[in-house]
Amino acid sequence: MPDFSMIIHNKYNDLTKTQKHVADYLLEHSEVLAFTTLDELAMQIDVSTTSVIRLARALGFSGYSDMQKSFQNHFIGSVSLPERFNDALHSTKQDQLLIDVFQNDINNIYATLSALPEKELSRTVKSIIDAEHIYVLGTRGFFSIAYYLVHRLSQVKENVRLVDGIGMMYPEQLASISPNDICISSLMPRYSKVTANLLSWLKRKGVKIILITKLGNTEVDSYGDIILPCQIKGASYKNSLVALLSICNYLLAAVAMQDQENARKTIERTEELLKGYYLGTD
Repeated sequence: MPDFSMIIHNKYNDLTKTQKHVADYLLEHSEVLAFTTLDELAMQIDVSTTSVIRLARALGFSGYSDMQKSFQNHFIGSVSLPERFNDALHSTKQDQLLIDVFQNDINNIYATLSALPEKELSRTVKSIIDAEHIYVLGTRGFFSIAYYLVHRLSQVKENVRLVDGIGMMYPEQLASISPNDICISSLMPRYSKVTANLLSWLKRKGVKIILITKLGNTEVDSYGDIILPCQIKGASYKNSLVALLSICNYLLAAVAMQDQENARKTIERTEELLKGYYLGTD
């Protein structure tokens, strides 16, 4: 969040001791400002709500809501769908759309492959293998990927659960999670407040979070314990999830290869259940 941090740094020497304390907290925990109410933030920092409001005014904002809105505009960093749609109509050439879409996805895969840290990938695979339960949080655009990951991962790993929040049942679906479990999630622009709040709650419970997020964005890194960057640039008005799917395919193959005995047992049980219901298996 370079714009907001620059505002603080420019005004920092003029702040009171208490205001500096609040400012330091916001610089270190930038994500809380986007989704936290005034009362919640004051409680987290252990200051009065008045102290937070005074900081906002010292930074040039009319109050806390104005400061939060300014930060959200930068944090979310995304234009509306109608704007993106109109831009795409004017910039896309119909006669080369097929090539543009395929080439865009190929570029995203290459960019993601180059950016993925091998150490974090290894930690991710080990975390999946060692976890008692694996929760995959699938909200909004990530739902289809989450469903795919749960479906395929369940074939080689026990206790894999999809958290889809149908009927807003996130609390019930996550209530039994423990520090021995992990959560795999995605947090992409435009950032979901529901996802961010759930991930914050999970971290407070000591659950390890594997977070897939947009390549080049660091604003949401604090929500995850393991960060997997992914290029999601779209050839049209929507982001492309092809590279994200490639990450999932790698994790599936790596877990099966590194945990062969358990994977084989799970596959055999799955195959036993599938017999008599399908002509083949997928």
